[in-house]
Amino acid sequence: MDRIRQQYMFHLDNIRLKKNITIKELCDGICDDRQYRKYRSGDNNISDIRLLEFCEKLGISSRDFYYTLNEKDEYDFNLLKELYNLIVNHKFSDAKKILDKGFKYSYLTIQNKRLLEYCKIRFFYTQKEYKGDQAVEEISKNINIQECCKKEIFDFVDVLFFLLLAEIQVKTEKVQALNQLIKILNNPNHLYLSPEKRDLIAPIYSNVSIMLGKLNRFNDLLRINSLGIEYCIKNSFSKSLTKLYQTRALALYKLERFSEADEFIAKSLSNSISIESIEANHKLFKQLVKDFNKNPFEVLNEYFIRKKEEINM
Repeated sequence: MDRIRQQYMFHLDNIRLKKNITIKELCDGICDDRQYRKYRSGDNNISDIRLLEFCEKLGISSRDFYYTLNEKDEYDFNLLKELYNLIVNHKFSDAKKILDKGFKYSYLTIQNKRLLEYCKIRFFYTQKEYKGDQAVEEISKNINIQECCKKEIFDFVDVLFFLLLAEIQVKTEKVQALNQLIKILNNPNHLYLSPEKRDLIAPIYSNVSIMLGKLNRFNDLLRINSLGIEYCIKNSFSKSLTKLYQTRALALYKLERFSEADEFIAKSLSNSISIESIEANHKLFKQLVKDFNKNPFEVLNEYFIRKKEEINM
């Protein structure tokens, strides 16, 4: 029995009851009511496709389904989201304070319990309290890698676990998890994101770009990177754009596409100046000088001059 799938069925059944729809009416054209009861009892696990069929029959979107599933633990989710962002931004002392304080574990939905476990594993691995093999063992307790690869729809916690696993594997030149991530990110239909969680995915595009760069897979990098830039602009997630522009510039430079690289050096610095702290801007400036052996402010100035000429044409 998959407890997450059973929780999906409990939530689905509650929606059915609220809409005053009988099991027979809901199952008509989808499956027999005996199968539905097996899903609800946990004897059989409901598939993603079957879940979407029931949602359509109930007149709700998959986004509405997952959103209402998770809205009950909004306070703890917001705290979890803060914890996640602190870890992503390497503010580990603040993250430790939240972890030490703890959560009302019984109040969390199953998905958010998984997010909490991810944050703990990521924290302990980054702080070197877990070695790579120990972190992989902990990940395996929360996600069946082989079975998860067969899924047709992935939630954002699946993606986060794949990301951490990919980062560990890449150090030994293994790419199973990374390739699965690429497959998911290449096809948005594979990825379910409720509205309040879309920003959590934005840094993953830049992290995957960085890993592809380390493997010299520059063409794959440019494809994923382009999708990430499009995603961030569409959803107004400016913070992740700096790193995406920076990694794209480096890939283009490695491919000797120097004029294109300069464009993204300029965009990276410009975006950072508009939203980041002086300390972050200084750090980016030093990294750009190291990577490209040129003054990024001169590149930015030349970029603005070209744009001015284009506008005045």
